[in-house]
Amino acid sequence: MEEILYGVLFTAAAFVAGVVLLVFGVSKKKNFLIVASLICFLLAVISGGITGYRFVSKSYQKARYAYQQGKRVYGAIGDAFKLRTGVEIYTALFGSQTSECVEVVHYQDQLIPKIDYAIILHVRTCPEEVQRIVSPRPFSAKILTGHWLAGEDRRHTDWFLPSTLGDSVIVYEDFDENANGQAIYTNREKTEAYIVDVLD
Repeated sequence: MEEILYGVLFTAAAFVAGVVLLVFGVSKKKNFLIVASLICFLLAVISGGITGYRFVSKSYQKARYAYQQGKRVYGAIGDAFKLRTGVEIYTALFGSQTSECVEVVHYQDQLIPKIDYAIILHVRTCPEEVQRIVSPRPFSAKILTGHWLAGEDRRHTDWFLPSTLGDSVIVYEDFDENANGQAIYTNREKTEAYIVDVLD
């Protein structure tokens, strides 16, 4: 940046000299002073143009470098907070499925605890898979029907609709004293389910 500073100083000096020579040339009616002032102005314009070009060029290079470095940083942050797919969420909760019958229809991940209080999934599944995911935990089971079942609709999201599973729905629940845990709503045939995993 030192050469840019010298360029600015030279441009300013040439401009001031041009103004001084022009004033004296006009007041004294000396043509050679007027010509000398025009030369000074020309030098100031040329020097200013070169200095400006160098300044813009160096600024661009620095901005480009900063952008590249920032892109690397934000890229790393983005990778850390990369959104998971429905299958990745399901696998993180229950491990790899053995029957390959699960299709994740809707999902909501828990990105920030306290703000996103739960993972919510809507899946098509099969009896073997339901048995696999409820077996490792001490779930309690109950049947929901009628208005009790309808009261669960849209409790978590607009697409959370356990009542669409049938007239009666099996609900598996396992929550601790802090209300953290899981609830699994499945139809009688165990071919479709809504899953809520709370970690608040």
